[in-house]
Amino acid sequence: MTAVSGPGQEILGRAAELIEQTLTGAKANARPDLIRRLDRARRALDAVGGSDSGSVEEATPETAEEGTAERKTRAVRLAAEEALRALDSLGVDLRSRRALLSDEDRVGGLTAELREAKAYADRCRQRSREWSHVLAHGFARLGSDVEFDVRTRIRGLAGELEIAAETGDPRRVRAELDTRLRGHLVAEAERTYAFLYAGVCRVAAEVATDLELPAPHRVPPLLVIPPGRLVAQLPDRYRPAPGRPPLARLLGVLLPGYTGMVITLVLSRALGLQLSGWLIAAFALVGAVALSGAKASVERGRQLDRRRAELTKALRGTGEEFQLALLKQVRDALRTLQHDLRRATTHTVTHREQAIAEELDVLRTAADAVRRAPAELAAITKDLRTLDELHTHARELHRATTPPPVADQPPSRRPLTAVA
Repeated sequence: MTAVSGPGQEILGRAAELIEQTLTGAKANARPDLIRRLDRARRALDAVGGSDSGSVEEATPETAEEGTAERKTRAVRLAAEEALRALDSLGVDLRSRRALLSDEDRVGGLTAELREAKAYADRCRQRSREWSHVLAHGFARLGSDVEFDVRTRIRGLAGELEIAAETGDPRRVRAELDTRLRGHLVAEAERTYAFLYAGVCRVAAEVATDLELPAPHRVPPLLVIPPGRLVAQLPDRYRPAPGRPPLARLLGVLLPGYTGMVITLVLSRALGLQLSGWLIAAFALVGAVALSGAKASVERGRQLDRRRAELTKALRGTGEEFQLALLKQVRDALRTLQHDLRRATTHTVTHREQAIAEELDVLRTAADAVRRAPAELAAITKDLRTLDELHTHARELHRATTPPPVADQPPSRRPLTAVA
């Protein structure tokens, strides 16, 4: 075949077949970069394969035929170069895979890794069924501990203040005791909140340990009323009982004196004592003063005891109301934190199970490949022989479409003769 005619249909067919076979290997090995380059070379071959010399107008037949031949030569050369590059790359991939499948240490390590992954998956699956019980038990225990601590400490504080109230005059110490009580209640609320937050952190750590998580979930701040505002909302429970009217108090003191005078007169007449009037009046007056003083003393003691009882009742009522308000804050905070921790843990467990399942799939695929290693090694050996044959064909095509170098001669005006 002359140079003017360019590569023959046989060479074009061989080039197209070479590209198709190489493209099949690139697709089988999932090499999109090689697929794009080989597709471009195939389109170039298709473009020159359907062209002829009559397609070029406004040119002499000889010039058009020379241009078509040159395009065919370039297309075949491009196809050969792309095929050589793709075959070299695929050969590297196949040899690497053959070395990987032939590595006995990797086979043993992969088997051990798959066994450990299955054991870890079974352990995580078992723990995933139990962590909710750990969470519920931890929060129930924490709520019971907090409630017992609050009730015990408030009861002890109220007992101390009741002793202080019973040893003094409530009218002078009431304001001091109320201020002291509220200060202690603020401190108790702060202590309870700190104890509650630390307990929730411990429960989160227990759940993380049970699930073998790398770190426990972060516990958000408590959504509670601040201690100062919580205590300031407590009303003053001191309600003094209404005192007796002044006339009643006066009669309560004078009546015993009048009774003493009457008793003196009756006894003197009954005993037949002949006493002078002023002596009887003196005895009656002394008796009246003594009885009136005793009655007044008893009345003062009764009033003092009533005021002390009222103050003690007020202090106890403030403590009980604070206890109810504080425990409500504790229960609300525990319910919110338990919900948040349960939701975060569920999200973590779900994602971990998905990751474990994906890892097991990858390891099973690798283990299946290891079990199929003999057959795959035979297939790789066969593919490498095929690559060598295709490589030989590609080199032949490249040499057939590459003009030989000419030394010490002027450049020819005619194209080189192409190998048919």
